[in-house]
Amino acid sequence: MSSRIGRMVTIPLLAALAGCSGQIKTDYEITHERVAAYIAQHPGLDAETRDAMQHFDLREGMTMEQAIATRGRPVMGQLYRDGQQQYWYFGCDWPNICSPSDHGSPAYRSHAMFENGRVLYWQN
Repeated sequence: MSSRIGRMVTIPLLAALAGCSGQIKTDYEITHERVAAYIAQHPGLDAETRDAMQHFDLREGMTMEQAIATRGRPVMGQLYRDGQQQYWYFGCDWPNICSPSDHGSPAYRSHAMFENGRVLYWQN
């Protein structure tokens, strides 16, 4: 009887994860859709920013909203200079790059520094 209950829980869970299409979306697909939606909602976006976003890259001067559309939400952030500067660390979902640290804690190599709400610099 316990295996029957297990199947009843598992099937709806898998259906929810798969979505309507019956397939689980990859990080690439999710990121691509997020970028495309942002660009569609902002038709006046300058060509350089649009191109960077379509290549899943950040560029100097991007807003925090554009960075989130391109890279996803940060997993951690640090504030400096009374919040005028923010340092964001991105997780290991694509297109961000991570590697394990020697101490077993996460090592985030993909990060960005913002000043007054705009990308100052970044590293993949």
